Amino acid sequence: MKQRSRALAKSSLLLPSLALLPAALLSALLAPAVAMSQWQQQQYAWGGVAGVLGLWRAGLLACYAWGAGAHMLEIVFSERVVMAAADDPQPTGPLLAALQHPDPIVQDWCLMDLASVAEGAPGAASRRAAIWADETGANGWLPISRYCLAELRDFVGVLAAALPSLQGAAAAGSGVKWNALQLSAAGGKPASSAQDAALWHLQARYCRLVWCMRSLSGLAADAFTADRYGVLHFSSPGLGDVLAAQLGVVAVLTAFIRHSSSIAVRPASAAARLLQRLSSAGSGGACANGGPQQHVDAAACALLDTAKTCTYRLTNTYGEVLASVVVKYKPLVGTVGEAQALLDSFLDHQQ
Repeated sequence: MKQRSRALAKSSLLLPSLALLPAALLSALLAPAVAMSQWQQQQYAWGGVAGVLGLWRAGLLACYAWGAGAHMLEIVFSERVVMAAADDPQPTGPLLAALQHPDPIVQDWCLMDLASVAEGAPGAASRRAAIWADETGANGWLPISRYCLAELRDFVGVLAAALPSLQGAAAAGSGVKWNALQLSAAGGKPASSAQDAALWHLQARYCRLVWCMRSLSGLAADAFTADRYGVLHFSSPGLGDVLAAQLGVVAVLTAFIRHSSSIAVRPASAAARLLQRLSSAGSGGACANGGPQQHVDAAACALLDTAKTCTYRLTNTYGEVLASVVVKYKPLVGTVGEAQALLDSFLDHQQ
């Protein structure tokens, strides 16, 4: 903030000064000193100086307002909200309070900060160590993992409910009931309610799901060396729950992408085709023969890449030990054998 304040003050003073310096020089050089009396010369000089100063003040105000707006916009788009300072005696307190806040925007800020801390952001070592400092886990790992796992399990349940092959394994849906009507790729026809929910969750909760997976996998990998009390291994939820959630997300996203890719696309209306051509800027690419399904596939593929990256973080950290862990936990989708096969593909780096 200090650097931004200095840059804002410097630009606000420098820009109007450089712009009005030529005008001040011309005003002094072109003053008709010969044809005026001494009193008239004095009045002209003071009037010219006052005019230049007035323009300088106006330019200063305009540059300050413009620079302040630009810096605030840059902060919103480029800087995360830090829930606690590095020297805070209880750094996890504000973070846990933000997770329980009723405003989902505050929760998103907290999850974004948590993901950065879990992955080793600069200056966050003390905050990450504080999560494992409580041997009971009640003031660190347990509330964080329960929140993130609930998000992932709910997401897996919603997507499984939209897939014919996984409907038997679908968990309870989300309590958020918004007007999430979407158009499927089948000629712009409304999909079923389960598919509506799946499309909405993919697009609206994408960032939240990414932050939850990054937080869980980052903390689980950090616990390999930082968890002195064994909170991750002796508490519930623990390492097995994180592994089962990650494998469940990978499995359900893979099935969802396969299912959505197999849907036959019917021709859309003339207005829809015109809108697609305009939105694709004449590129004639993937958006030329479908509706919003192309955007959903992109979000699903990006989320699947993140899920695989986070799963690889676990397998590269713990290795073959996870093979004996996965059999002790019920998978979110599919059978235990399918979960073992999926884990083996990660251990063999085949994903």
